[in-house]
Amino acid sequence: MSGKPGLLMFYPYMVVMAGDAADRFELVKTWEADDPEKLIDENAESITAILTMGQDYAIDDALFDRLPNVRLIVAVGAGYACVNVEQARARGIMVANAGDTHSGDCADHAVALALALNRQVMPYDRHVRDGTWQNDGFPSHSRAFSAERCGILGLGRIGREIAKRLDAFGVEIAWWGPNPQDVPWRRMDSPLELAQWSTMLLVAAKGDALNLVDAKMI
Repeated sequence: MSGKPGLLMFYPYMVVMAGDAADRFELVKTWEADDPEKLIDENAESITAILTMGQDYAIDDALFDRLPNVRLIVAVGAGYACVNVEQARARGIMVANAGDTHSGDCADHAVALALALNRQVMPYDRHVRDGTWQNDGFPSHSRAFSAERCGILGLGRIGREIAKRLDAFGVEIAWWGPNPQDVPWRRMDSPLELAQWSTMLLVAAKGDALNLVDAKMI
């Protein structure tokens, strides 16, 4: 070991997310180990920080008991997912997340996908590139994006940013989330009701809430 404090990671992309901070730590990369649990235990004394996607490993008292010197947990998403914040803070461990840092980018991407679906960007691109247009002419017309009824499942930070962007296109917007909110868009009584109403459903829920979208809803 280099003598640097240890930074525990569970997913390869975390090296990229760590950026320049990675130079100040000895990176404990569980995905490279034949036995990740053994690797954690071997580096337990040196690990002072954890960088996580928030969904890749249970970060709670069971792990804290094994890592006596951990002082910081950073989740790169908007929430905390598998991080037990209450247990961490009870031990004096600082917990941070990305907050709104990525909300706008996620919303931009969601709306870009919605537009691509509505305007059939990918099929029409193939229609031109493979020469189909030479024999079949122009493809069928798609309907106006403003004619869509966009349901947003989850109106957290990202969901609200999606709704704001969709508003500019004149689409009809409704949403569902577990808690009422003071927003100008209609809240449906259930996820299923939202799906039945929508012509396009955008899921902006946390990873551990995705079981809301089941076979019946689809």
